[in-house]
Amino acid sequence: MVSVSVDKDIQRCKRFGKEKSTTARELGLARGTVRKFWNMDEGQYDAYRKKALTRRHRFDVYREEVITIVELNAADGETVHGSSIYDVLE
Repeated sequence: MVSVSVDKDIQRCKRFGKEKSTTARELGLARGTVRKFWNMDEGQYDAYRKKALTRRHRFDVYREEVITIVELNAADGETVHGSSIYDVLE
């Protein structure tokens, strides 16, 4: 999810007359992300954030297993790749 400050940064760039592509480059965001929030007013953005905070994610049911895998590997000083987690869960 995009942070509140990023939305405000996008709106600030818009007020200063910058283009979407320039805004995306300066903020290090994808152009699609900038385009998504460019025309949102504060009410629309608040509704978006509320919905995003409460929606369920496909992998929520595996949350504890993923945390355990990451913690066990971190204790050994190893990096865990997403593909490895997928293989263990499968």
